Amino acid sequence: MVRCVGYFALLLFVLFASATMRGQGTGEGIAGVTGTGVEGGGAEPYTIRVTTREVVVEVVATGSDGRPITDLTASELQVFEVGEHSHKQPEKISVVHFVDPAQVQMGDDAASAGTPVALGKSCETETSPYYMLAYRVGEEGWTSGYHEIQVTTSREHIKLSFRHSYYVGATTAPAKPKYETAAEATAALQQAACYHAEDPSSLNLAGRLIETGSTDGADFSIVVQPDSLAFTSLTNGPRAQFDYGICTFNAAGTPLRYMQALVDRVLSPEEYAKSQARGFAKPFTFPRIGNPAFARFVVRDRELGNLGSVGVVIPPVRKESKRGGSQATGGGVGTGSAVGLMDRGGGGPVSSFGLPIPKPGALCGDVYELAPGIPQLPDFWQLEPVGAVYTNSLNVPPQPIMGTIGIPGVTTRTAWFGIDYHGAFWVTKAGEYEFNLLSDDGADLYIDDQKVLDDDGVHAAAQRDGRVTLSVGRHTIHIPYFQGPPYAVALGLQVKAPGGKLKAFDMRDFAKPGAESGK
Repeated sequence: MVRCVGYFALLLFVLFASATMRGQGTGEGIAGVTGTGVEGGGAEPYTIRVTTREVVVEVVATGSDGRPITDLTASELQVFEVGEHSHKQPEKISVVHFVDPAQVQMGDDAASAGTPVALGKSCETETSPYYMLAYRVGEEGWTSGYHEIQVTTSREHIKLSFRHSYYVGATTAPAKPKYETAAEATAALQQAACYHAEDPSSLNLAGRLIETGSTDGADFSIVVQPDSLAFTSLTNGPRAQFDYGICTFNAAGTPLRYMQALVDRVLSPEEYAKSQARGFAKPFTFPRIGNPAFARFVVRDRELGNLGSVGVVIPPVRKESKRGGSQATGGGVGTGSAVGLMDRGGGGPVSSFGLPIPKPGALCGDVYELAPGIPQLPDFWQLEPVGAVYTNSLNVPPQPIMGTIGIPGVTTRTAWFGIDYHGAFWVTKAGEYEFNLLSDDGADLYIDDQKVLDDDGVHAAAQRDGRVTLSVGRHTIHIPYFQGPPYAVALGLQVKAPGGKLKAFDMRDFAKPGAESGK
């Protein structure tokens, strides 16, 4: 699962203590990649010690007209832990902070007392206003597994949207190994790296590309953040036991190569103390085979089985041209067309729903695997996304879906999946805009949180037209979509600006003034 900034996530704040250092000796085996030691480098992760456990819920509040409510206070909100072991009383809210992505982002004044472990990502919080609501949890909220929550408000006629559960990773080794064979364990790690993990994430990772100037290889630093060490073997002592899965993708989002590495070594007292303060860092180097544009790293703790994932964009290599200038080489982000995400086996590419490679200014779509047989768009807030895709436009013409291979990098499904697109666009010419939405199966179109087009339900490719008057400035767009039975697929959006012609809606045509359009 791609972990990107701004998810509709629940954040779990964790408590961990420095363990007694013990043991000596080292051992490390690596296959498919090279890397040495436990070295950090560059910007340091969090170094504060955690003194509280908190859950942070990101909540979107809307009125009966569908528009955001921006003035709720802590006294008007309540949060409950739901379940047979809950105490049925509202939790004590420690922080409520309103975040408007259109304005200045959250500052230090809203910092909570813990260190976050991101449990997911959501595209909507990159464009829509929301509240960050934090509450402290006791021992009941610290047991391993899923924990269900409910958020309510005393103000009438307001709808609250939020993720309804958070996950706490295992803190003790399971009595029975999850995988019976090494082959099963390897297959699960490859699935997590090249598509998405079957198990929820409980490790917070940081990853960055290390610029070396090399045109042949790519160097990375992957850090298991210190707040996550409570969910690893390092919580009980200095022995680090991690499996690493690495999957690279080309500019069309297609997986190129899978690699795997093992770290099993006892840290020196100095290394162990450093990991507790800065996290466990691991450098990697691998060749740029196939012109990779993106790499996803997955870390699995061998003792507890907990997982973490992080993606890193790989910019194209630039070489000096004969004229003295520089030229981009390789398949970097933004090169070529967004095709190949639903390639037919041997039949050539078809238009895509987007790439698993983050792209500034693009539509961001959270991808969901749905229960077969649903008759209409689900409430995506009730579900957990398996990944995200990015695209500047929606252009999937009507076509049979049989024989395709799903959305590489995100899901293998060709039926019963959903994508919830969000974005922000800028209008420089005020007036009436006409939109045309094509979908098979259901989709809706919202502009500034107002429904403009309704094409929901299980049906063959169908089009809907609608008009909306837009002022000069920033606007939001939201297109929830789902693919039902495994027959055919289609999703397209067109726009006609005042005095213009109907054409594909492209986010680059509505980029923020002064920003790079990416064309």
